[in-house]
Amino acid sequence: MLIFTKIFTVYTVTIREFSKHNAIFMKYILFLLLITLYSHANAQLISGAIVDENRKMLTKTDFTIAGNYEGVMVFEIAVDIKGVVKSERLIAEKSTVKSTPAMVEAKNYLKTLTFEPGTYYPVHHHALVRVNFVKQKPLPPTGKNVN
Repeated sequence: MLIFTKIFTVYTVTIREFSKHNAIFMKYILFLLLITLYSHANAQLISGAIVDENRKMLTKTDFTIAGNYEGVMVFEIAVDIKGVVKSERLIAEKSTVKSTPAMVEAKNYLKTLTFEPGTYYPVHHHALVRVNFVKQKPLPPTGKNVN
């Protein structure tokens, strides 16, 4: 019985140690995952010279528009040396939303983006940008009679 108790105690301690190390390992993995997700904040900039040359985007955005549509629109944008978006062109082949009002809304959204200014950048710096559309949940009824 004494031997069984010793083996059981060693086994229990081993499981506790494993659980402690496993918890530390899982926290480490979670930390790396969060760092990776945070570092891809500009992941909606798909490709182009702006991405290739690491031009920083000064506007904090998640490239998501809440409204009546659900899907994706892809645009080619041109940015001047001051960092202002000067033009947007829809790439229809890569887009799933085909609505003209949604396109106008996305173009207005893209015009608000600003990038790092610099005279060492080209006059028209290009990139492909993906704008995500999500359906906005309708507001619940207030219960008041509007007469």
